[in-house]
Amino acid sequence: MLSDDGVTCRDYDGYLLYSERTILKSIHLSDERNLNSPVKPFEDPDHMKNVIALAFDYGHGAKSGNRIFFSDIHFGNIQQISDDGSGRRTIVE
Repeated sequence: MLSDDGVTCRDYDGYLLYSERTILKSIHLSDERNLNSPVKPFEDPDHMKNVIALAFDYGHGAKSGNRIFFSDIHFGNIQQISDDGSGRRTIVE
């Protein structure tokens, strides 16, 4: 979202992150007319086959950023990624 200065970006006030089994997508909570995704979709066909549960850890500006945890019933595990899509790892087998 464009900041008031017209140059830099600012975080969205809120969005909903959801699973479409093999991809994590997001929608705006504050502006249902805005069909652009507030964050880039997360897609990793090697590690996401049937994502059924999500949890979000808001980092409050910490260096590590925000984390997304998800359960994949196909693999029978819980995984973690950063909200920029990096740092995927398996937490529970």
